[in-house]
Amino acid sequence: MALKASDTATQMLWVGNNQRTIDLARHLREHGLWMNAIRPPKEQPGSARMRITLTAAHPSHRILIAYWRVLHGVNV
Repeated sequence: MALKASDTATQMLWVGNNQRTIDLARHLREHGLWMNAIRPPKEQPGSARMRITLTAAHPSHRILIAYWRVLHGVNV
């Protein structure tokens, strides 16, 4: 998984595999973190990703928790 370069509040986390992206989105929702799974037909096959939108309303500790869960919380 890798973040795409962005100068906006919307970040794209490239996952690649459709099922892994769906599983990641489901896992994060179960833990109170809403990140949209973007996958075909909206994206090219093999380029599924998560859309993450950050705002000033997101406390820094919630962002760090989300980051940790994305990196370590899903075993798919």
